[in-house]
Amino acid sequence: MFTAAGTYLVSGTVYAWPVYAALLPIMGGVALASCTELSFSWLGFSTAMASNAAFSARGILSKKLMSKMSPLNLYNFVTIVSLLFCIPFVIAIEGSTLAAGIAKAVELKGQKEFIFALLKVGAFYHLYNQVAYQALGKVEPVTHAVGNVGKRIFVIGFTILAFGNKISPQTAIGSAIAVMGAGLYGFLKNKYAAETRTIKKD
Repeated sequence: MFTAAGTYLVSGTVYAWPVYAALLPIMGGVALASCTELSFSWLGFSTAMASNAAFSARGILSKKLMSKMSPLNLYNFVTIVSLLFCIPFVIAIEGSTLAAGIAKAVELKGQKEFIFALLKVGAFYHLYNQVAYQALGKVEPVTHAVGNVGKRIFVIGFTILAFGNKISPQTAIGSAIAVMGAGLYGFLKNKYAAETRTIKKD
């Protein structure tokens, strides 16, 4: 939803109404799968919405900048800017507990395993973002955002297989609706591709 609105505001791209309608079962399915979470708070909800808006803005603006640089070069640039942006918040919010947290982790797992875990997390996260930017170079921002929803459903499924997490029937139904909505979106996006138009923004 954020990406569809942002794409119009930034580049004036307008899709056929069935394409927008296909976003509803995706959002509804994710909402249904998530509403069994008992630790809901308005602060968490607000920061999640802010994260969605930031993710959408990153996708839209990155897509626009890809006419000037390659997806991988752009990803490197965004990563450096993100690091510089986040450092003050890390120091302000977690600075007082960061050293103690690292010491506790090393105490529990050992220095070698702790460093190896950091390297693995960094490598996998880098590869994920690299693939995401290469994919963004080939698809529209809204399609990329729908793929991101699919990734979240995959994560739920993987935690079930890897960690034995149990899910309720409601979560399973919500996930299935979101996946079917993503498939419907892809079908309608191709079907109504000729009706996609761009309105020039002054």
